[in-house]
Amino acid sequence: MKKFRSLAVAILLYSLFVSCSADKAQPQSNHPIIDVVTQGTWKLTHYSDNGDVETRNFIDYIFTFRTDNKLIASNASSEIIGNWNVTDDNGSGELYTDISSPNNTDDSPNNPVDFNIKFDAPLIFKGVGDDWDIEEILSENEIALKDGNSDDATRTDYVTFEKIPATALDLTSVITQGSWNIFYYEDHRQDQTSNFTGYSFTFGTNGSIVATNGALSESGNWLITHNNESNLYTPIPPTVNDDSPTNSTDCNIYFPNALFNDIEDDWDIVFVSNNTIILKDEVALDPTLNDYIVFKKLP
Repeated sequence: MKKFRSLAVAILLYSLFVSCSADKAQPQSNHPIIDVVTQGTWKLTHYSDNGDVETRNFIDYIFTFRTDNKLIASNASSEIIGNWNVTDDNGSGELYTDISSPNNTDDSPNNPVDFNIKFDAPLIFKGVGDDWDIEEILSENEIALKDGNSDDATRTDYVTFEKIPATALDLTSVITQGSWNIFYYEDHRQDQTSNFTGYSFTFGTNGSIVATNGALSESGNWLITHNNESNLYTPIPPTVNDDSPTNSTDCNIYFPNALFNDIEDDWDIVFVSNNTIILKDEVALDPTLNDYIVFKKLP
């Protein structure tokens, strides 16, 4: 009888251990963001680390938040596996630990709900690992996360994910609706967004672009092509028509004004949603010098 009781107790303790371990593998919150992110696939459309925008590192990846708490980042050639969960108690359930402050893993303890992300490798993905605060669920298609810096608020980190439309959106149909601003522009790893602060861009169905900033107005042209050739934009040297010939669809932008010459290019189309457009220009000899431009639709 004593052996039977001991066996029963052992089985009970083992069952409790397995149950608790299984619970740890699941999101530890009932926050509605869990249902949002586990639907469909996502694009990281903005990431800033200590005030430096580093979206470029993730722009070619598709993110999948699986219900088993695996976070998959995949591109055309690789798949990176991390973990995620959501907790209600300023703790990540041992998923994410702040290396700089392992005894205080949350910079905003007054906001107990955390969206925890962890990647063990590569190094650029480890950077996006954090116990993020949920700044805003902008819609079922966009979420914004924030990691505060208690020592310097200007070095707060931000990350935004947008759902990839189930049916690809036509760039022409989207970009000709409303007006847009340049949310981010990077030229050979140099952030030059400030050159376009205050400007709104209107893309006409007739191929015109009008950039306005108060009383200032600049006109240009745009054109979608599908054959790696543009009679609108001619690169230098002119014999090189496209740095990414495997992506034959281009959004060609042309401005005669010297200020806007920077954004003249035969841009590849990376992402299109109703509120965000991401374009990329590849530098075949050195991909670290790729150019990126992010348009955001104005309210």
